[in-house]
Amino acid sequence: MNKKGQALVEFVLIFPIFLIIVCTIIELGSINYQKLKLEDELETVVNMYLREEDTSNYIESNNLKMEVKDEDEQVKIELVKKLKIVTPVLKSIYSSNYELKTERVFYDE
Repeated sequence: MNKKGQALVEFVLIFPIFLIIVCTIIELGSINYQKLKLEDELETVVNMYLREEDTSNYIESNNLKMEVKDEDEQVKIELVKKLKIVTPVLKSIYSSNYELKTERVFYDE
């Protein structure tokens, strides 16, 4: 029996599954990195808001959506960023666009 042919058939059967798993892991890592980056951007926007600077240029340049809710002494700022999903497995789970959201509530004196 030819062992090289058997190994080649096993490789051809397993390789696409392995490739999909690796791509999915890479994309999940990318989503996690973008979430951390969005939280840093939120910190920047909150600091700009507290210093009463204009945040519109920063929001537009980073393709973000911002929502500000001012209730009594509390201010809630929410940032939303859309990510395009490329991996087929994650597309079937999340749809083609994944929406990252982060928010911060703080007291405005």
